[in-house]
Amino acid sequence: MFWNSAKSNESKLVEEDKQYLIFLFLPCILFLLSPYKTNYEFIEIISKPVLLGFSSLIGFTIISQYLKVPIPREAEIGVWLGSIGFSTAISVDLLVSIPLAFGIGMFGRGIYFYLDELKWSDSGKRGVVSYLVPSVLATFLPFLVVEPKDWNHSPYVLLGVQVLYFLSFYLISSLVFGFLLLIKPKSE
Repeated sequence: MFWNSAKSNESKLVEEDKQYLIFLFLPCILFLLSPYKTNYEFIEIISKPVLLGFSSLIGFTIISQYLKVPIPREAEIGVWLGSIGFSTAISVDLLVSIPLAFGIGMFGRGIYFYLDELKWSDSGKRGVVSYLVPSVLATFLPFLVVEPKDWNHSPYVLLGVQVLYFLSFYLISSLVFGFLLLIKPKSE
């Protein structure tokens, strides 16, 4: 799963040729276009993951341009890094979280490039960068960006809750990822 086999240079997944990144934010966009939007606090909350996702996508893309690496299918990883990584610290001011999301997108592309240099398979690289990195970020980011006076629990209880959040998120995402690998068409 993680390294390419010796008989093939590239792990082949059956995928579509075109990218449709706008579909990642379709629920948010449909809500913003809805004629029934009256709760502006909810619109502000729903727009933060969109801004953070696009900010990390820009960081992901800039590092890709710097490394002179094409971005065929993994561009959505940049979006997931910011929106999922900040899911536990969504109440943080955007002046703090947008530069961090930009840096996280750059960091995620660096990890992806490093795993590519180690000859990991596409599914292994995507699994680590799409699921493991945002899970770890979502676990420890509240300790770095949320003021201790705003914590809902004492530090050890908050750490326990965040670790349970990490384990549950990573377990569910790994189960989905494993199921997708199980049903993917086998290639020779």
